[in-house]
Amino acid sequence: MRSSLEIQYSVIRALFLREAITRISSGRVAWLWLIIEPITHLIFIIVLLGVFLKRAIPGAEPILFIATGLVGFFMFSRVYSMCKGAISSNLALFSYRQVKPVDTIFARALVECFIFMLSVVVLFTGLALFGFNVLPAYPLQFMLAIFAMWLTGLGLGLLLSLAHELTPNFANILDLFLKPLYFLSAVMYPVATIPEPYRGYLLYNPLVHGIESIRQGFFPFYRPLPEINLGYLFVFALVFIFFGLILHSRYSQRLMTA
Repeated sequence: MRSSLEIQYSVIRALFLREAITRISSGRVAWLWLIIEPITHLIFIIVLLGVFLKRAIPGAEPILFIATGLVGFFMFSRVYSMCKGAISSNLALFSYRQVKPVDTIFARALVECFIFMLSVVVLFTGLALFGFNVLPAYPLQFMLAIFAMWLTGLGLGLLLSLAHELTPNFANILDLFLKPLYFLSAVMYPVATIPEPYRGYLLYNPLVHGIESIRQGFFPFYRPLPEINLGYLFVFALVFIFFGLILHSRYSQRLMTA
């Protein structure tokens, strides 16, 4: 007899493989487009902001500064946006009693993380060919901050997947409020350049702490504000996941018949 954790691990692994194969085999060059699509988006914004604006950022190369901000934010946004529709895309699988709605969300978050990180590796390899130093100065902090962004995306994805299935109108309104996060998360600028009192307001946004921590781990001479604390982002991630799991447990039967 297997424990419940062993069964859930097997289910998530199977769903991960199913999701990955589905996305790769959806077309003749689908596997290539999965990597190229995020890369083209990243390159466009990097060139637009890093080359044309030519802003002086203390302790960081402008192009890599923009790249690290985009990597952190898209790790968060792509995960939660993909998790949002995971339940409705896998309704047929709920006829198997071992498969729960939450399993589909974990599997999709892992697939999206794997695909996006593969794109990031390709992007940074290309930047290295142009002479940029793409090796993080503090790899452990760099990867920990990216993991925190992924974890936050997973937690928000758990909550949004519930809203998407149970109250679609509320989910659409919530999506609308999340759009400005792209401009309010210090993706394209250092927080230190924002004057008070607006800087203090921005620091309430946990994503700012994650993105600035990514840059601190990547650049050897980049010094974020003393208020930056990666633990603040982890607290939000764990709170999202905690309430997401509780609500999924509460509405599990309703989600499987939505």
